[in-house]
Amino acid sequence: MELLYLLLQYLNLAQESRRSINVEGQEISMTPLVAGSIEEIERWIPLADGSRLSATIWLPTSASEQAPVPAVLEYVPYRKNDMTAGRDASMHPFFAQHGYASVRVDIRGSGDSDGFLDDEYLQQEQSDALDVIAWLAEQAWSTGRVGMVGISWGGFAGLQVAARNPPALAGVISLASTDDRYVDDVHYMGGAVNAWDQLSWGATVTALAALPPNGRTRDDWREVWLSRLDDVQPIGHEWMSHQTRDAYWKHGSVIEDYNAMSCPIFMVGGWNDAYRDSVFRVLEGYDGVAKGLIGPWAHTYPHAGAPGPAIDFLGLAVRWWDYCLKGADNGIHDEPKMQVWMQDALPAQAGYAERSGDWVAYDEWPSAGRNDARFFLNDEGMLGASPSAESVVSHSSDLVPPSDRGNWCPGGFGTQGSDIPGDQRAEDQKSLTFTGDALKSPLALLGVATLQVRVSADKSYALLAVRLVDVHPDGSSTLVSRGFLNLSHRNGDEQPEPLEPGVPYTVSIPLRSNGYRFEPGHRLRIALDTAYWPWVWPSPENATISITLGEDSVLDVPLQPTGDVLPVDLGESRSAEPLATEELLPLASASRTMRHDASTGVFEIADAFPLQLTRLTDRGLVHGTSGETRYLIEEGDPLSARIECRRDFTFTEDGRSSPTRVEVQSSMSSTATDFLVATQIEAYEANRRIFARNWTRTIPREQC
Repeated sequence: MELLYLLLQYLNLAQESRRSINVEGQEISMTPLVAGSIEEIERWIPLADGSRLSATIWLPTSASEQAPVPAVLEYVPYRKNDMTAGRDASMHPFFAQHGYASVRVDIRGSGDSDGFLDDEYLQQEQSDALDVIAWLAEQAWSTGRVGMVGISWGGFAGLQVAARNPPALAGVISLASTDDRYVDDVHYMGGAVNAWDQLSWGATVTALAALPPNGRTRDDWREVWLSRLDDVQPIGHEWMSHQTRDAYWKHGSVIEDYNAMSCPIFMVGGWNDAYRDSVFRVLEGYDGVAKGLIGPWAHTYPHAGAPGPAIDFLGLAVRWWDYCLKGADNGIHDEPKMQVWMQDALPAQAGYAERSGDWVAYDEWPSAGRNDARFFLNDEGMLGASPSAESVVSHSSDLVPPSDRGNWCPGGFGTQGSDIPGDQRAEDQKSLTFTGDALKSPLALLGVATLQVRVSADKSYALLAVRLVDVHPDGSSTLVSRGFLNLSHRNGDEQPEPLEPGVPYTVSIPLRSNGYRFEPGHRLRIALDTAYWPWVWPSPENATISITLGEDSVLDVPLQPTGDVLPVDLGESRSAEPLATEELLPLASASRTMRHDASTGVFEIADAFPLQLTRLTDRGLVHGTSGETRYLIEEGDPLSARIECRRDFTFTEDGRSSPTRVEVQSSMSSTATDFLVATQIEAYEANRRIFARNWTRTIPREQC
């Protein structure tokens, strides 16, 4: 599920398709292989109901019934013949050159495949994958063993299909994914609505469901397109109708039963990505063979990893496949179970080309050498190793953010689009903060820090937003982690309960995991807020919280385990030969503007994604996207919150007389009792509108 990431990947596609990527003016080498003896084949894969999925197979020419090879499958809806063609070309031929049939499939209703894309991670999507895996295992050139690899949606798919246990599936590499669709995806955070990305991602997926197939693959492309348009529904509206952790979210969440899986699982994440906590959870909860790798990266494959350093991920993946799919005794099973990049403390900035640090590894995870450091929230804004006497402090936050809070799921594009939040001083001045003494020795956090507080509120609904900050000796502050709790979810996400105003409750808030070294002379800071727009949809009323200080309110920081820390060398990035592309418009950066109209009190954040057109030279295809998202709110009025977004996809191909375009616009606002969502879709052929539809829906607020 590449969110903003999917849109920004258009801006980055040319970089991912070249022999190097340029981040912040720095070229990061991606050494291509010498072309091996492989062929690229287009195939239709039949499904049980008679539908077909479009597949591209990169196959070693030596593969045959007498010399069969295993298969590696990537299974996503992101249009293999145009939108991800550059990325696919960097990876799949690499696997084929190392003795695998590497297969890229458009899921049902996407790209050139049959059917309709009605939602994320449907049971039908998983069942189709079982058919695909069975088909791959039955081919004359196949050994009958299949692996799955994918990032984001593809990473989710690998875990979900593994839980269905197809007999031919022998290994999975899941990158930037989650095991829990409610707790740790784009929709909700701590029981609060993810305002930053849920609406815009819904518009993006709705657009994907409405795009035409390629004429070079399908003569019936126009008939298929019109049927998709007739079927399309605003997918994001359904997400807003499931505001608690119900059966809808439990479906596809392997946390419900990790051991429904049985094949080896390799979990990969990045500290600058939204999807990283699942690496810890899967390694701790799954009894089968599992390994974890977390680098400094954002929402990208590690061989194109940014922030750097990028690594030889494809070479590492081949070693994993050799072990899982070929039974090679190559030692990877005996290597450390967890490998992480421990980030050095750096001054805060909106993006990084590189994150300094070093690789460490652990033979077991959880490590036997793990322990926690405890810091108490004390009076006079202190964070101390021992609790102060009990006292109470109150706070209510402004709705207008004092600074750019960065992207919910950074794309790894340097400073383009204010990817990562900068200096936190302006934020800290508006928050309720607790700051520790200067450290006398380094403190290395590795894992999920947790804040427990004793809290009451003067309203029935309230949010608690938590930031963990590194305060440098010069007073600047770097964000280390964040966490959120809609306090009505204090006892869990399935049956939330409103607060009784004035009654204190003890609550626990996990922060996002990190691997981060606080240096001597630096100080830890906890910052608390009751609003965090536009990341989190505001509570119906402005609330004031009261925190009981002393022994009832404490921060637990998991420390980097001591003992044998093994050095790791993950190599220089490599890829296959890049796809030939031509940028038809100058590469343009995404931009963000923040405006506060003093006369009206309206504060606006506007993200713009300029039109980027890419020609796939050898395929005669041109594709591109543009979009914008606006977040608006008035100080003092949580019911003024509003989001508006637009996503626009354009396609042209040689031999097709007219270009096609799909535009989706969505908006969301709320009253004290309801969410109001609206979506409009328009489709154009040769600049003539051929389809339009509008949906509006009023959805009751379920204690959020």
